[in-house]
Amino acid sequence: MRAAIGYTPASGGAAGRDGTNGTNGTNGKDGATGPAGLGTVAPATPIRVLGTAFQPSATKAVLVSYSVRTVVTNPLLAGTSTASVALLSDASNPPTTERCRVAADSSVGITVSIALTTSNTAPLTYLVPAGHYVRLVSAVTGTGATAIISQTEEALG
Repeated sequence: MRAAIGYTPASGGAAGRDGTNGTNGTNGKDGATGPAGLGTVAPATPIRVLGTAFQPSATKAVLVSYSVRTVVTNPLLAGTSTASVALLSDASNPPTTERCRVAADSSVGITVSIALTTSNTAPLTYLVPAGHYVRLVSAVTGTGATAIISQTEEALG
């Protein structure tokens, strides 16, 4: 279409009013809150003694880890030597339920001119429930020894 001389296109009219919004619906209830995280990690290194019962925490679960060395030697004579450490834990004091164990064994069936020695260092790790007791029990037959090399305990929650 050709524009006529002196023709001015019409301007648009005023905008109409916006309609009103509806009301928002109600929010549902909040869901359950999950358990707290570990919080601050602060490992403890208490000194523990073989054969002595202790309670890591009366109120919190505790992850315990002990590095234990077991050493056995068979001297010149034929024979067998064993050394072990068991971690016992339950609600009794002293505890009687075995949770984990490390051991070293050595056996000689002939006479030798030198002594045979075997040494192992291994971890004993257990998640101790709140209020439970722990006892590290050593047993040696023949010629051997056991020792706690290091210990770490972390209360959870």
